[in-house]
Amino acid sequence: MELQKHYGKATEDKAAYERMIDELTMQEGNRQWDAREQQWRREDMARVNLLKNVYQNREQDILLK
Repeated sequence: MELQKHYGKATEDKAAYERMIDELTMQEGNRQWDAREQQWRREDMARVNLLKNVYQNREQDILLK
């Protein structure tokens, strides 16, 4: 009877440990995805600003000629 309780407890502990690992893995995946999205947004804004600067410089060059 004690042996069955021990194995039952060990099984429950293992399941709880696996759930905890799954949760932590999901949290880390979400954190990394959010960091990537933030980087992509910064890169997009940098491209937009670069294009704006290019067009502004072209307009200024045209006006100066």
